[in-house]
Amino acid sequence: MDEYKSQLNLSQYICVSDPSDIDISQDQIFFREKYQEIINYLKIMMINDDDEIVKQYIYPKGALLINIGYGTDINDFFRLIAKNYNINFVDFNYEIILRDLNKFYDNFNEIIEWTLIERNSDDRKQNDSTDRNKIKNLIIFEQSEDLTLKNHNLMKGFLSHFLKKPINYSFLDHGSFFIWINHNLPEIYDNSTHIFELFDLFIRISTLKKEERLSFLSTISEKYPKIVFEIKNLAEITNNWEVKDLKQLLNLAIFKQYLNSDLNDVSNEITQILRDLIDSEEFIPTTKSLNSNENSRIVNELPKPKTDKNEQVFVNELIDDLMLKVKKESGSQFLLNQLYEDAASQNYAELMIILEKLKKRETLEPNELQLLAKYNFILQDDPKKAQITLEKAKKRIEQIKQAFGI
Repeated sequence: MDEYKSQLNLSQYICVSDPSDIDISQDQIFFREKYQEIINYLKIMMINDDDEIVKQYIYPKGALLINIGYGTDINDFFRLIAKNYNINFVDFNYEIILRDLNKFYDNFNEIIEWTLIERNSDDRKQNDSTDRNKIKNLIIFEQSEDLTLKNHNLMKGFLSHFLKKPINYSFLDHGSFFIWINHNLPEIYDNSTHIFELFDLFIRISTLKKEERLSFLSTISEKYPKIVFEIKNLAEITNNWEVKDLKQLLNLAIFKQYLNSDLNDVSNEITQILRDLIDSEEFIPTTKSLNSNENSRIVNELPKPKTDKNEQVFVNELIDDLMLKVKKESGSQFLLNQLYEDAASQNYAELMIILEKLKKRETLEPNELQLLAKYNFILQDDPKKAQITLEKAKKRIEQIKQAFGI
């Protein structure tokens, strides 16, 4: 391992923060319901009790898979956990990784192996023993959009590698928790067959709902009473925004107000500034910027329009070409069913209107085109069939809710 380490310099990929060096407090985190589930899991894994009921039925791996959107405070949340539980926060050096992404992909499993062994070795020197009751490391891998290579599935390779280990293999035996933060739900569906053979839990954290945005903005307003803005109004116009987007928007609005010398002298009302920043797109939230990148990629792969076509003909041709492209890249029926259920739970009414327009060959509005790009899998079927499938997905969701009394 030492020779292999010297050849690849695996340590360059890892960043370790001692809990005493982590500068973050609880009031910097927007606490979600699912965060408590994560805390409960980590607590159970650290319990010093061989008769613990969970361990009577399963052999914990100490690995947790989380799906969450961009722009959240999930990374800061885990830093806070490391600080509060006095364990090292082990992160990846993404600056080094992005210099040669192919090399990182080729050696990803070896990097994880080296990290576990090296951190376990450090703990042995300090404590003379490491076992599952001496957890010292919280290893976080956040698979961002930047860490994506075409025709490469990092998770599939990771699962294949570690599932070759003995059946009782556990990250806990290396004194570590391993947390994989994923932002790409289809990738999880693609690997769903083996996920629960290695990960103890899969936790999916949805984008902030309106009530959560109201709660978050109310907390900000109470924390900074000198700044005034219409909380309900801002919560209404920031659908699908995350906590970092809201924080950055407010910071930018306050700064612009300060530049106008009005913050303390005339008025501390910034609602209009907030609206102007959004309407003018002088501030672009994470979700919109990611969707824009995806839209650009799709449009760039389509044939260029002829100049003598009118706008409606062009839009129809673009959608027709996109339908052909999506059909060629169709996934499994299981994946499609899950995607339809997600779409039905988030944007059922809007998508039904879009599909109706597609049936009638009507021109779509810019916001409808953006939503269509987000849920482009519905173009695998003709609009009428897609409407039926979407309606069935909506009914399945309602049945599940009724069954569980939700």
